[in-house]
Amino acid sequence: MAYTLRVSVLEQCQLRCNYCLPEGNLLHGKKHDWLTIAQYQTIAHALKPLEVEKVRFTGGEPLLRSDLHEIMHVFRKCLGNSQIALTTNGLRFSHCMRDLISAGLDQVTFHLDTLREDRYEGLMGKGTVRTVLENIDKAVLSNLTVKINVVVQKNVNDDELVDFLLLSQSMPVKVRFIELMNTGSAKTYVKDVFVSGQEILKKIEAHSKVIPLGRPKKSSPAETYLAEKLGVKFGLIASDTQPFCANCNRLRLSADGRLRTCLYEPFGQKLSASVGDKLSEEISAIVARKTSFHPLIRKNRQDFSMSEIGG
Repeated sequence: MAYTLRVSVLEQCQLRCNYCLPEGNLLHGKKHDWLTIAQYQTIAHALKPLEVEKVRFTGGEPLLRSDLHEIMHVFRKCLGNSQIALTTNGLRFSHCMRDLISAGLDQVTFHLDTLREDRYEGLMGKGTVRTVLENIDKAVLSNLTVKINVVVQKNVNDDELVDFLLLSQSMPVKVRFIELMNTGSAKTYVKDVFVSGQEILKKIEAHSKVIPLGRPKKSSPAETYLAEKLGVKFGLIASDTQPFCANCNRLRLSADGRLRTCLYEPFGQKLSASVGDKLSEEISAIVARKTSFHPLIRKNRQDFSMSEIGG
C-alpha cells in the first residue's frame, strides 16, 4: 500500500475555530517538545522502505513555524518521489510562499469556513477573508495545485455552499465540504451545528443537480461530485457518517514524534531515538498494526483537539 504521511509540526494556531480550539482550550505543545530538523531527517530516512506517495504538513497552523521550509526540504530530499502538500489557514502564506516552493511544495489546501468578512472573526478568529483569497490567488498564479476545505456548520455557514462553488467556478481551485468531526474538544458545539454529508448534498441539490463521480483513489478521503448546472466539481468528506477506514492509507506524525496510524488512535507510538535500520523496522512494525479507532467502532479513545494531531 502507498501511504500518505501527515506531519503536524506544531499545535499552536492564531485562530480559534469553535470546533478545534474553542475559548478556554489550552494549547498543549511547547516549543522545546518539537522535533528538530535533525530528527525529521532521521525519521524521513527511516520512512524510505515504505511507499510514501504524499507528505502533507499540518498543525495547528504550520506557517507559524519559521523553519517549516527546512523541514519540508528534508522530506523532499529523502522522499523525492512523494508529493509535498500543505494545509494552512492562509493568513501568512504570502510571507512564506517563495521559500516553501523552493523547498519543494506542490500542493496547498486553504482552510476557509466563510467567504463573508462579517462572519470570519466569529467563525475562525482574527483575520480577513480578503487576505486568504489574495493568497489563494497567489498560489494559483504560482502553478500550485490548490484546494479549499470548508467545515460545514448548521445555521453558521451552511448557506454559503453555492457561494463556494461559484468561487471554484471562477478560479481553478477545488472546494471540499467537510463533515464536522466530534473529537471531544467541543462536544456541545459539534452536536448543535453538525451537518451530515447527505444534508450537504441536499442543500446543493436545491440549486443544481448533483452527479456522483466516486473517489479519485480508493484511499481518497473525499468523494467527488459534479454540480451539473454550475459545471463545477467538488469534494465531500463525510468521514463521521461514512467512514472510509477499510481503505485509509493515512499515517500521522505529531510535533513531538508520535506516530499514529489512525486519527482517533489514543496517544500513538512515540518513536525511539534509534537511527537507520532499527528505526525503519520500528516504523514498519507500527504501520503493520495499523487499525481503525473510529467512533463507530466503539473502541476506547481519548478526547483531543484537531490541533494536537493535525487533521
